[in-house]
Amino acid sequence: MKPRPDYVSNGFVPDGAGYTRSWSPEVDSRLGLQMAANLLLRLTGIVQVVAEQRYDDTYTPTIEWANLAFAITPDLNVRVGRMVLPVSIVSECRKAGNANPRVRPPEEVYRLIPVTNFDGIDLSYRCNALINQ
Repeated sequence: MKPRPDYVSNGFVPDGAGYTRSWSPEVDSRLGLQMAANLLLRLTGIVQVVAEQRYDDTYTPTIEWANLAFAITPDLNVRVGRMVLPVSIVSECRKAGNANPRVRPPEEVYRLIPVTNFDGIDLSYRCNALINQ
């Protein structure tokens, strides 16, 4: 741990603003590109590439998401590939998206879990139950 720390965007980056320098554009600088496509009638794909400050102080782009989704039925879907880690409300637009009302998501929630994606399979079922009153 540094005796005089910097403010950084996450715990994996080496430096930021504070003791090292009075300000730093690296703290909140990020470039993202996302592409979604309807490949077949029930098959969709999405890829998201993000370039931001990394642990080695470079901005090498990384693949944040890359998955295929297949609609088995209108209510049952399966996804395979790299997906967002669903830890909170703004997980889907945390890295790149126009739905973010802030420069960065609340750190009290998102800095606790620095991992943002996972590789695997996801199965989702949507239930449209009616409640009688």
